[in-house]
Amino acid sequence: MIRSDKTGQPDGSWSDNTSMEIASIDSFIQNIEFNCYDIMHKWEEWINEAKYTANNDTFDIGRTCLRAIRNHSLGTETCGSGKKYKNCCDK
Repeated sequence: MIRSDKTGQPDGSWSDNTSMEIASIDSFIQNIEFNCYDIMHKWEEWINEAKYTANNDTFDIGRTCLRAIRNHSLGTETCGSGKKYKNCCDK
């Protein structure tokens, strides 16, 4: 990414979406399969510890993603409106 006044990030940074993708790929490599709980845990590390970021700075997290990740960390439904969808982690 090029320097952005909107995000305050320098040249060579990457976006929040890239950080989430790197965390997801890390989970796939470690688990050799899709593990939604591990992915959510890694996304929590991204938000809380700035893991998977270019500059130790978590920025520009979308409200929907933030809510879902926080709900997961609190042990509540992650997939909106209390409805079950096929992409949700079944408890």
